[in-house]
Amino acid sequence: MVALTKSEMMNCLGAEPGTGVSVLDREGVVHYVNDETLRIFLEGRFTREQIVGKSLAEIGFPDAWVKERVEILSRICREGEEYLLRTIWNGRQQFSWFRRLESEDGECRVLVITRRVSAGAEAEHLRSSDVMFVDSKVTQLGKLDVLSRRELEILALIGQGMSIKEIAELIHRSTKTVENHRISLGQKLKMSNRVQLATIAHEAGLKIDDSALTRVDPVTDPVAKN
Repeated sequence: MVALTKSEMMNCLGAEPGTGVSVLDREGVVHYVNDETLRIFLEGRFTREQIVGKSLAEIGFPDAWVKERVEILSRICREGEEYLLRTIWNGRQQFSWFRRLESEDGECRVLVITRRVSAGAEAEHLRSSDVMFVDSKVTQLGKLDVLSRRELEILALIGQGMSIKEIAELIHRSTKTVENHRISLGQKLKMSNRVQLATIAHEAGLKIDDSALTRVDPVTDPVAKN
């Protein structure tokens, strides 16, 4: 049996398709990042060299998003407990697993593994795991950001397979009002087909409570290219 070095293990893990892998310290400074992480969070606009060594704030992530994650990183470094964080980022549901690493310099490092997971059995399985589960209080909705809070609620319920009549009964509105909201959100998303609307809600893993999350902008202040 051949034993792998930490570097070799990280490279193998970082090469898995669809899996974002990064290592951060308690202050949110990036010590390692793979290309999939750059694609998930930054749409592949930056290179590893531009990211490694910079904090999440320096990279340009929204303040509320950074604060939430730094609090988790600090808690892990202090208590050692693992966390599973659910977030909607760029309109897609994703789960990030946080686990403390032992570093050679004695400083706390946290391994973060992120995957996009649509609504369904896999997402429910992750929610029911023994790891401490946290729902992010902030969201970056991507193209869904054009929707009002009520439209997001209706989109979430459409994604759950509910009819207009069922939605109207649940939110105590007339079917005509709900249908008008559905037409409006369809026009905004340029998707009038219910199947298309259900698909986009499914990808975002939308729940009705997500409409109340604090919305943040995408990374708009690019990391310095020096």
